[in-house]
Amino acid sequence: METFFKGIKEKINEAVKMNFLTIRKKLGEEKPYAIAFVTDSDFTTLLLWVNTYEFLERADAEYAEDGDDYTTKWNPDEWGYLDESSQLAEISDELFDKKTSIIDHIRSQSDNLSYAKLGDLIEDSGYPRLFLETVTSVFQELIQSNIFGFNHEEITYFITMNDDKRAIEIENNSAKTLNSDKVYEEFLKRKTYY
Repeated sequence: METFFKGIKEKINEAVKMNFLTIRKKLGEEKPYAIAFVTDSDFTTLLLWVNTYEFLERADAEYAEDGDDYTTKWNPDEWGYLDESSQLAEISDELFDKKTSIIDHIRSQSDNLSYAKLGDLIEDSGYPRLFLETVTSVFQELIQSNIFGFNHEEITYFITMNDDKRAIEIENNSAKTLNSDKVYEEFLKRKTYY
């Protein structure tokens, strides 16, 4: 499994290096404040989202018009700029295939597994841990090589899960690793909706 994720790491790195310029062009003169890798509860999808203060202001204004005090600031599903490259889609397909093969193997070893037991066995396989370690590691490398081209003290980097209660833990753990102490401490003050 380590070999699989080593290959995935290299592919993520290349995909972001190749495609982030497209996002930079879309940003124009807008000032970004956050970049996040987003996955799902199965750890089979991987998207890169960026948001700017200007897009945040426009999005939140739409909610305010309806009398809602909701802010989209830390919810990448509501952000403005996404890497929709075919490379990240292909990586997501590989992740899905790998996870499916793990599930098939587990089911071939045991009959009538409960959903909870299947989840425990997937966790025991190391897949979720290796996924998060891989994405965190490649994110660190991209930040350190300044591929994004932003001042590290003005951007918050994190990983999130868009459909699971584990999102806050994943966000906090990744933000601690990827950002300065100052940026991380500020991120911990965010309003969450999970």
